[in-house]
Amino acid sequence: MPGRSADPCRALPPNIHQVAKSYNSSQVYPVHLALTLLSDPNQSPNANGSTDGSPAGQQSLLWQVINQVGGDPVAFQRALQKAIVKLPAQDPPPEDVSIGPLSKILRDGQELMKTQVRALRPGPSAVTRSES
Repeated sequence: MPGRSADPCRALPPNIHQVAKSYNSSQVYPVHLALTLLSDPNQSPNANGSTDGSPAGQQSLLWQVINQVGGDPVAFQRALQKAIVKLPAQDPPPEDVSIGPLSKILRDGQELMKTQVRALRPGPSAVTRSES
């Protein structure tokens, strides 16, 4: 697909490593991704998951979606933080945080996307000739 990166990890939010590192995680897990997507895209969450003074109306898309379906984004954020605290941590925090199990999920998602695109392309039998 033109314009798409071959490395699915490039699609990750830029501050996901910072979130994992703030919780002393040696790897980035899917729950780190969820917390990163829930936080304000223009701010980076600190270790307690809150953002540094985000102005009103600046919630992320995931935050807005949870609100629109009647969910409680604050409760979801707390649940994510509880799950992260249960993950393996190291003290002192690691210098570099690896992508870990998230890379397999991203590769699988990229393969699924390719499969779906192929399925949507019209085959040779779908092309009809216009009669003059």
